[in-house]
Amino acid sequence: MKKFVKFLFVALFALTLIGCTTGGGGGTTTTTEYSVKFDYNDGSEVQVVKVKKGETVAKPTDPTREGYKFVEWQNSNKAYDFSKPVTKSMTLKAKWEKEGSIGDKSCSEDRNQDKCLDPTTFDWDYNRFGFDGKKMEIKIYVGIAAENDPSQTGFTGERREDRQRVRTDVEAAYNVTIKYEEYPADAAWGPSRVAWIQNQKTVNKYSGHIFLIDSNWISTLKKNGSIAELYNTSKKTGLFKDINYEQDPSFLKMTSANGKVYGYSNGSVRPDTFLYYNQDLVDKLGLEDPATLWNEGKWDYAKFVEFADAAKAQLGDESTVLSGEYVRMAQGFLAASGGRFVDAETNTVLLTNQKTLDTFNNLKNLYAKGQIDKASGSNDVSDKFREGKAIFNTGSLWFLSSTLRFKDQCDFKISVVPYPTAEGDGAAKETFQIPMGYEATWAFQPVENGENGLSTKVLLNMLDDLFAAVPPESKTTSLDKEAKYRAFLAKRIDSEASVNALMSVQASKYQYLDLLELVSMTAGEGSHYKLNGFWLNFPSLKEDGDPASQLAALQPIYQKTLEEINFN
Repeated sequence: MKKFVKFLFVALFALTLIGCTTGGGGGTTTTTEYSVKFDYNDGSEVQVVKVKKGETVAKPTDPTREGYKFVEWQNSNKAYDFSKPVTKSMTLKAKWEKEGSIGDKSCSEDRNQDKCLDPTTFDWDYNRFGFDGKKMEIKIYVGIAAENDPSQTGFTGERREDRQRVRTDVEAAYNVTIKYEEYPADAAWGPSRVAWIQNQKTVNKYSGHIFLIDSNWISTLKKNGSIAELYNTSKKTGLFKDINYEQDPSFLKMTSANGKVYGYSNGSVRPDTFLYYNQDLVDKLGLEDPATLWNEGKWDYAKFVEFADAAKAQLGDESTVLSGEYVRMAQGFLAASGGRFVDAETNTVLLTNQKTLDTFNNLKNLYAKGQIDKASGSNDVSDKFREGKAIFNTGSLWFLSSTLRFKDQCDFKISVVPYPTAEGDGAAKETFQIPMGYEATWAFQPVENGENGLSTKVLLNMLDDLFAAVPPESKTTSLDKEAKYRAFLAKRIDSEASVNALMSVQASKYQYLDLLELVSMTAGEGSHYKLNGFWLNFPSLKEDGDPASQLAALQPIYQKTLEEINFN
């Protein structure tokens, strides 16, 4: 019967191709034809049909094979679309699945399969973890539950319905109930959150299984074994390999210590550290628009000084040009000039480097001229900026989407611009850089065989499955990423010039991994506000300060810490 179906299919094709097209003059017009071979992949003879250029090839009746189930016709190991016109000769090969088996790997075993990119086609038909039938409650600790939990009424993430469906499937597959918990009020952020997680380890009773933290806390938390090792970069072993998940290389650096990775992310690293500015105030003072200057290649440090001098000449004593956290200013200005605080490739601290010293001396000069807010010190929106008494405020990219930052606290139009390049370089020069400081990171309870057979490996697989509704950006095209990023910016920034400016520096060639925060916090025993004094007591902007001597005093402390962490 199978051979008869094959013969009938080929015969019908032959009938459609008999004869040639005859022109009005009685001549014959040649029509380009392609050969399409059907390889049934069962030991039988390959069938060949001819198809005119631009036409489609008819899909044959699904073949049968004893002991196997027909899956699809493939071209170069990918499912063939019979609705597309044929443009070349090719071979279509039948794909079979042995009856009684689950066929290829499940999406939880290998998320890199094509079928796993479409949330409607996930297969959850597996039971690999040996649970004893008890329905466990898995607690995932986050800052704001509504940002992560699709069951929350005020969920703010993407594709809520897909996330809900996938969560239900994951709970059924793992025999668990997933619950998102917010950190206690006294562990809302930073050092307090780190201390809370560390205490969990100390009392040997974890309140949760998975923790959302910033990547710059990784090395501090791993010191006392508060989080689990996920991957060994030198041996290429660990849980990342087990789930076939490829992490962003920069992210691997951010979340590693001594060659071991302790953090996991389902996204990609974005450029960070920009200058937000009061567009209304810039317009009122009749100043050139910074974002426009950037787009024209004119926003270098010399232009910034000219801009700051012109602005300060019109501002009163109660107003200033630049506000925000001092170290953020240094990070931004230094990177834009082609420098950095820490070289991640050579594991070298560069606090005494000439570019670093030049940056600090430039800031000291701006401070002396009254162009830097003397009350600065917070990474949040400064009082002066919120009150309309400062043109610029330092900030990270996540400020754009945070309800606690710019949009909700300021009643004026806000624009954004990258930091100015080095003098004379212009915006298009390759010396310009943007530091990538830290990213949201998932850390795990360090257990290998806990309650009900639960292990860190199970938790990691489970979290990877939860992200199935929104595949990692590494699996989208660069064009899709660009469009998504532009839409993100346009939704939060009113200025088209600002959107274009930020889009121009989103390419990876402008980004470098800034380890200053992680090193400073590790040296400061879990807080960059302790021991070294680098963050709150910014080296010597004050009149009696000496950047060279204060930075030189910190250099050996930071270098020792960096070598202890060992990011390579």
